[in-house]
Amino acid sequence: MLRLPRFALPAFVALVASASLVACHSSVELFGEDGGDGRSDASMDGGGRDLGTDASDPFSCGDAVSSCYEGANGMPYCCVESDIFPDCREGRWVCPEGTYEEAECGVIQATCEGSGGIYDDCDTSLDCVLVGNYCCPVCGAPANTDVRAVNASQAEAAYVEDICLAAAMGPVDCPECPTADNPNLAAYCDATGFRAQCQVIDLGNDVYRACEEDRDCELTVAECCPCGTFGEGRAIAVNDARDVQQILCGDTDCPTDCEPSFGELVPACVGGVCVVAP
Repeated sequence: MLRLPRFALPAFVALVASASLVACHSSVELFGEDGGDGRSDASMDGGGRDLGTDASDPFSCGDAVSSCYEGANGMPYCCVESDIFPDCREGRWVCPEGTYEEAECGVIQATCEGSGGIYDDCDTSLDCVLVGNYCCPVCGAPANTDVRAVNASQAEAAYVEDICLAAAMGPVDCPECPTADNPNLAAYCDATGFRAQCQVIDLGNDVYRACEEDRDCELTVAECCPCGTFGEGRAIAVNDARDVQQILCGDTDCPTDCEPSFGELVPACVGGVCVVAP
């Protein structure tokens, strides 16, 4: 990691300020050989993030922000909030939604799991929704690669800040074409990784539809706790509806007084896969 000598810090700070970055004043100890601020590197995580001690941060960002950290490449960057998540898609540290970054943070120096990102935190599957992966909707029904799962409260932020940066400048001109829903796609909260995060599931995959005869198949809906009547376009056929609901709902308790109904639709096994038959 880059360490600045004592005599170079004022010039470095001035350079940062002149580059339209928030000035991080040297109000604490100058970088030393131990960890930059008198602490050992053990108090910093792999990306150079302050893990939280009683000591002062290596930079002070003033009243505009609450914390300023030394990035993996020695450049300062400031966040209004202290939580910083690794975003493996970008390959760098990023600040949470509602904060800002004052310099590139350098490459991640830690192992990441999953897709990363700051828009997909969840507690239950009811927190998660599907959003498109592009500025404009795809023509026809989307495939699983055309969507991503995010927290419903972060859907707008994900679109403007990550999916379609052009949207921050104004309305995006999208071509007119017919669109459709894919009833096999759903968002759910996956709590099996290092943090719970919204994920996309494609129930059109053969693992959920493989069958040998009609009685292997059941009707369900690609959502947690479906309730009411569902017709073609919403109903799907799977080989284990209870297993699907367990994936989609996790520990969520569904009401026992409302079950999905499908009118005259029935499941059938056709060509080794479950399908919805009228």
